[in-house]
Amino acid sequence: MAEMIRSGTTTFADMYLHMDQIALAVEEVGMRASLTRGLIFLEEDQGRRMEEALDLVERWSGQAEGRITTMLGPHAPFTCPPEPLREVILLAQQKKLPIHIHLAETKEEVQKMREKYNKTPTEYLYHLGLFDQLHVLLAHGVHLHHRDIQRLKG
Repeated sequence: MAEMIRSGTTTFADMYLHMDQIALAVEEVGMRASLTRGLIFLEEDQGRRMEEALDLVERWSGQAEGRITTMLGPHAPFTCPPEPLREVILLAQQKKLPIHIHLAETKEEVQKMREKYNKTPTEYLYHLGLFDQLHVLLAHGVHLHHRDIQRLKG
């Protein structure tokens, strides 16, 4: 945060672990932040990650004099199979929460999604309804096909 402040950054979005500590630091230094507990669904964790994500929303949304906002954070299409991702989308709709997700960060991700689902990562998210009713923050978007860009514009 000190580096961001030195460069004039006043607000940041972060998706990771230990977000309570990040929120405390945001509160202390006076920045604004949108915080997200990353959700990866490649192994069973008995709902622990989702509990942490919802706890972050409950405890920190609107805190630090309104400088902290929260989102749900399914990590990326390749780490979120269809069923748990649909559940996150439904939960975000019910709770009126935005979603922060990594998209098309690497060529390998795009290739794996094509092999597994015969879709680009953007098409996969579109097919699952991510963009239907939600505010979505897309991180990276480095390897988007021109059709993906057109779809995201719409």
